[in-house]
Amino acid sequence: MLGLFLNPLVLCVLVWLVARGTADIDFGKMFFIALGVGIVGTLAAMFLGGGYVGLLALIPILGLLLFLLMKYCYLTLQQGLIVTGLYFLYQVGFAVAIHTMLSR
Repeated sequence: MLGLFLNPLVLCVLVWLVARGTADIDFGKMFFIALGVGIVGTLAAMFLGGGYVGLLALIPILGLLLFLLMKYCYLTLQQGLIVTGLYFLYQVGFAVAIHTMLSR
């Protein structure tokens, strides 16, 4: 539940940091972009399973995020790649933090 608010907020901050002069920064757009990427990621993880095959699911998910950022937020390819990479690092850090907090 926390991710529904935090993920779009992080996307807004990342887009603002990378492309504040050229991008369209709207929380509503970021909410649906993060929601769409999350749903596709969950479905891909369910169908591909875990392990190394599950890592292959990252390629279309990151590609989808890049495409959506470029189409709806008007980022360039370079800006989109930077935001996508930083968002991926945030997602990994968030998952590790949640796992650490819940395992105590």
